[in-house]
Amino acid sequence: GQLNDEARKQIRGNDINHYLLQLEEIRADTRKAFAAQTDAWLMETTPFFDNQPTNNYAKWCHIGQHESSHHGQMQWIIDRLPN
Repeated sequence: GQLNDEARKQIRGNDINHYLLQLEEIRADTRKAFAAQTDAWLMETTPFFDNQPTNNYAKWCHIGQHESSHHGQMQWIIDRLPN
């Protein structure tokens, strides 16, 4: 999806610590949500990947791969920011 003008204003112009704190808060919420799930939930299947039946375990592995990739991208950028 596309961000609207208001959303663009809200996410731009903050220092790096603002974004890192937001990311940590989101990760904490995700860990809490996962802790509430059962193994049976992991195996539940719903449409995903071009509407193909996919279980929640596979979906979250896919999302984890994206997170890992983006984490590497963010770290690369952070390492190059001026002090």
